[in-house]
Amino acid sequence: MLPIADVREELITALQSGSRVILQAPTGSGKSTQVPGMILDAGLVQGEIVVLQPRRLAARMLARRVAQERGCPLGEEVGYQVRLDRKAGSRTRIRYVTEGILLREWLRDPLLPHVGAIVFDEFHERHLYGDLTLAHALRLQVESRPDLKLVLMSATLDTEPLQAFLPDAALVTSEGRTHPVKVRYLDRAPDPRTRIWEVAARATANLVKKTEGDVLVFMPGRFEIDRTLEELKRGGVGKELELLPLHGELPPEAQDRAVSAGPTLKVIVSTNIAETSLTLEGVTGVVDSGLARVARFDPHRKIDHLDVVPISKASADQRAGRAGRVRPGECIRCWTESSHARRPARETPEIHRVDLAEAVLMFRHLGVNDWSELHLPDPPAAAVLKSTETFLRMLGALDAEGALTETGRRLLDVPAHPRIGRFLLEAQTRGVSTSAARIASLLQDRSILVRRVPEKVRQNLVDTFGGDGRSDVLMELFALEWAASMKFDRGMCEDFGIHAGAARQAWQLAKTFEKFRSSEEADDRSSELRKCLTVAFADQVGKVRPHTRRCDLVDGRVVELPKSSLCAKEVLVVGTEVRDSERMKTSEMNGLSRVEPEWLEELFPQGSGEQEEVRFDPQEKRVIAERTVRLGELVLERQRIHEVSDEAAGKVLMRAVEEGEVPFPGWDEDVEGWIVRCNCLAVWQPDWGIPPLKEEDRRMLMEHMLSGCRTRRDVKNLNVKAAVMDWVTPMQRDLIQEHCPTRVTLPNGRKARIRYEEGAAPVVSSKLQDFFGMKEGPKVAAGTVTCRVELLAPNGRPAALTENLGNFWKEGYALVRKDLRGRYPKHDWPENP
Repeated sequence: MLPIADVREELITALQSGSRVILQAPTGSGKSTQVPGMILDAGLVQGEIVVLQPRRLAARMLARRVAQERGCPLGEEVGYQVRLDRKAGSRTRIRYVTEGILLREWLRDPLLPHVGAIVFDEFHERHLYGDLTLAHALRLQVESRPDLKLVLMSATLDTEPLQAFLPDAALVTSEGRTHPVKVRYLDRAPDPRTRIWEVAARATANLVKKTEGDVLVFMPGRFEIDRTLEELKRGGVGKELELLPLHGELPPEAQDRAVSAGPTLKVIVSTNIAETSLTLEGVTGVVDSGLARVARFDPHRKIDHLDVVPISKASADQRAGRAGRVRPGECIRCWTESSHARRPARETPEIHRVDLAEAVLMFRHLGVNDWSELHLPDPPAAAVLKSTETFLRMLGALDAEGALTETGRRLLDVPAHPRIGRFLLEAQTRGVSTSAARIASLLQDRSILVRRVPEKVRQNLVDTFGGDGRSDVLMELFALEWAASMKFDRGMCEDFGIHAGAARQAWQLAKTFEKFRSSEEADDRSSELRKCLTVAFADQVGKVRPHTRRCDLVDGRVVELPKSSLCAKEVLVVGTEVRDSERMKTSEMNGLSRVEPEWLEELFPQGSGEQEEVRFDPQEKRVIAERTVRLGELVLERQRIHEVSDEAAGKVLMRAVEEGEVPFPGWDEDVEGWIVRCNCLAVWQPDWGIPPLKEEDRRMLMEHMLSGCRTRRDVKNLNVKAAVMDWVTPMQRDLIQEHCPTRVTLPNGRKARIRYEEGAAPVVSSKLQDFFGMKEGPKVAAGTVTCRVELLAPNGRPAALTENLGNFWKEGYALVRKDLRGRYPKHDWPENP
């Protein structure tokens, strides 16, 4: 009996009393195969029990295993559904699906009435569509489906964050049964020139001599798996043991062979599919490469791609645990113990490292415009969502208000990134869908063209497939089609710098887009395909600067074009990839195709057009008017207009002044001081009717003065003070001059400056001796406001500040006098000034 059976009653009780359960159970406890059946047999739900799996292989194999254990044909009571493959019917009660399948079902039926429970397997891996499915399920529970049961299953002991996220969920824990596993590291880091499969093969050869069971080797992907198997065979390991691969691209019978027990001991070389979900009972030894292929957003192509990266400590522990299922085991890690300490504790949730374009489209269709409405364990940054929506608007998937368009709804039916989907949909319309499917496959992975080949070979490639020289992408398409016609002969492909294996994979991948193929109907295949690329990569349309390889893109970026491109000397281009380069300060755009200017109005009726623009030219130092043709931020054409209205010129100069492009020397401290005096007197003597000059009034005055100006010289020659003083009447000007003077005469005849400040009494500042004989501070505003007095020491620094000069002489002067006499004995410091 599997360990999960020990918590069956606790799990059923939790689901009877509530609708949310967190189940913590280690790998190998039986949770993936047994929990759905427990829920079904207890009669807790009426509809389907949908089990979300991160990987297609796990979904298929678990469904097959559970169907076998329950004694039913696969596709009847127990079935599965993954992309492009379904074995389930109307009588299916337990259905294993990959993440994302359920969200797409929600698009067709928002209430999901046929589903009674959702089981999130391996939730600790934190895949994007697992998080999003949970968020929408929680929303559905609250709004209309309180009967919907949710079970979150995690193989790690670290469930505290999950409990904090769902405090009302019951926690059920299964201890599991595992044996100790001895973990060994490499004594020193491998030579950088040594391939990881070579390191793993040596470790495997050593381990099979000591272990009594099967050995499981973890590699990041199919390519590395194949190389590892070849290395093991060369080392003679396969003579006594059966060497088997395990990955998602294998046929079902080969997958079954890898995971099933047999009479011969095996070495199974697997992707991280064997890390969780599947239990390989006979394994007592593990060799861990420490690497995995994970989905990451590629900012160059603006699509997700699989990248080989070091795994986290949590994943390493999961892998090591596979060796301790039946007896004590051993795990060899192909890295050093010191480097292990530097690895992250756990994986970064996918929601923070993959593209959200498809997810945004899905939830927009489901009526979610604001992602803050979703209850997510780790919400994405607002800036990321904003950038994603901008991109989707450029594709035509969202309108200007952010609503889903008909194109956006159609993109949800395409099993690819929205950019590739937009390319395929456009190709259907233009009668080039078969060619587009092949290009789509080329855009998914590495180029089929060998980058470093002799110039003679490259020239042969260009001469043969370059055609009219208008597209690097089409040259690669023509090369792919030729390679297919040659049955991907390695020698013949090498003559043209084509990687035969990569070409074969691209040709096979193109078949996944069969649904979106139609007969080739276009008269000019090249032009129509280039139009499709322009629409799908609208954010990477650019204009090349004359006599350079620099290119300005529609979103404001500046990129460099490679010398080797067929389109390096074109004027208007579109690229499929923008990549940072260590050799250049600017990024490099690859995958270029020529764009004909006359296409833009047809392809982007809302995003391009002619408009008149008035701007300040810093080179000419004047306001100019131009008629421009734009696509987004990109100016495609300019034509000078000679007439500019005074009002338009004034507004442009005002903006240039605010941005610091044009100095406004006439608006100086003297002008600012007059405005403060005007505003102070307006407050101190409200009956005089002096209008205060507020911030918005300042801007209005500036615009009025600038109206009619055209150049920096015109602005410099403005009589600003006279224009500002015209704010009030001549009589009010005289009142300001008389009752808010800039200076006051002191007893010794010295004229002291008065500093005005809005909201406070003015300040008269001069040396202390200048105020001898003065019993009170000067008055302004018809004698209604007494100035504060700032008394300075002989060195010109403040010695005292008083609002009542009479009190200062009586109470404060003696202390100040004592200090100043000591510092300045040669000065006269009378006792009673």
